[in-house]
Amino acid sequence: TNGQANRMLAMWNAYRAQDYNGPPAPSPPADDARYFIDIQADNWPSEITASVSELSTGNLVATFKPQDTDVDKWVWIEISLKRGARYQLCATDSNGNGISGQSSQSSDDGYVALTMQVNGDEEYLAFIPGASYNTKACLCVTVPNSGNSATPAVTCGSTPTPPTPSPVQPTRSPVQPPPPPSPSPSPSLPCFSKVARVELENGGTKSMAELQTGDMILAGSNKYLPVYGFGHRDEHRSAHFIQICSEKNDPIELTRDHLIFRYADKVPVPASLIHPGDLIQGKAGPILVTKVESVVRSGIYAPFTEDGTLFVDGSLVSSFVSFQEDEEYVLLGGNLNMGWSYHTLSLVWNKPYQFYCTSISVNMCKNQIYMEGGVAFWSYLGKSLASFVLQSTYCHVAVQMLIFSAVLPILVATFAVVTIAEKFYLLIPLLCFFLILAKTFSLRLRKKEKMP
Repeated sequence: TNGQANRMLAMWNAYRAQDYNGPPAPSPPADDARYFIDIQADNWPSEITASVSELSTGNLVATFKPQDTDVDKWVWIEISLKRGARYQLCATDSNGNGISGQSSQSSDDGYVALTMQVNGDEEYLAFIPGASYNTKACLCVTVPNSGNSATPAVTCGSTPTPPTPSPVQPTRSPVQPPPPPSPSPSPSLPCFSKVARVELENGGTKSMAELQTGDMILAGSNKYLPVYGFGHRDEHRSAHFIQICSEKNDPIELTRDHLIFRYADKVPVPASLIHPGDLIQGKAGPILVTKVESVVRSGIYAPFTEDGTLFVDGSLVSSFVSFQEDEEYVLLGGNLNMGWSYHTLSLVWNKPYQFYCTSISVNMCKNQIYMEGGVAFWSYLGKSLASFVLQSTYCHVAVQMLIFSAVLPILVATFAVVTIAEKFYLLIPLLCFFLILAKTFSLRLRKKEKMP
């Protein structure tokens, strides 16, 4: 359509304006015919794969898979085709919802296309709209022997129909190869986006990017609790977030494995299980979810509170994450429910870290140094242990049960000791003093008894 062509032309002109010092593009063949695989990506580009095969030989000519940094972008590669040969173009989406299935900006424009350029003029040899399929779609086309009057592509095995006008596409620069890829956003980090906001004790709000250790924020008990640390904090790292929209509050953005409370439920579930029509827990009662989308943002944040809960954009969420996809409970062997939710288990695991940050070294936790990817050491240790036990192919379910049964009592005992120490830690130095005093008095008394 003209609207699509104008949008793509503006995109291409902006792209050509970029400085690029890479090698020049390959020279066109003698008849000035060039061929391209074009993809207009959605919010999950890495799920898309385009392939071109020659039908007479079955040989794969090329495959093209965008990077996660190509969100809502038009990307392409140049390939080599033969005049008069017949080819098959296939578009595949690994998530099974089509190229446009999760797009928030290009839901009507995502596509995979095979394009031919002759003397600067372009047309689509084959065009697969993203909304026209789920998992896979293929079209077959014959490259014209001369010129660029191609017969429209058809479903393989169908009879070609007479030519029809094809969508207009902008001319490509012959010396502008695509820019080098930049780091891909992380698909699954247990965090909130930088625009997510929390309510402060003074009645104001703060975004996650502004939140600091020591800030008093509204938690699930309807009390204001201090942020004693962060499991993740990296203002530069990009990640995929699920954006949950409701009729009452601002959208909340969190990663798919982060835990959120459904209305009236005591155990939070992964955000990936929330769908339109569900009720989630708000400050004053249930909140109806109206829409769920996907976004990519830079900045990842995961604050910790004493009870492991907080209100983010008016919705009750956990500070923690599930380590098994779409599961709120720990499953051994993939299906054996141990009766421990990830929220409770993470709360027990984090108790020593909480005690350290609130009672021993507040300043060190406030100024802690994060590991690569913005992960706190204690969180990294817990995630590594959970991944080894629950996701390792080397751990049979019997081994998982053995490790879980051995580690759990230690965690519970540590939780109990630390909880008691938290309440009476000011008395510990006094108790130690009296113990030392009593020991000294006992030694002196024994020494006097031994004297003649």
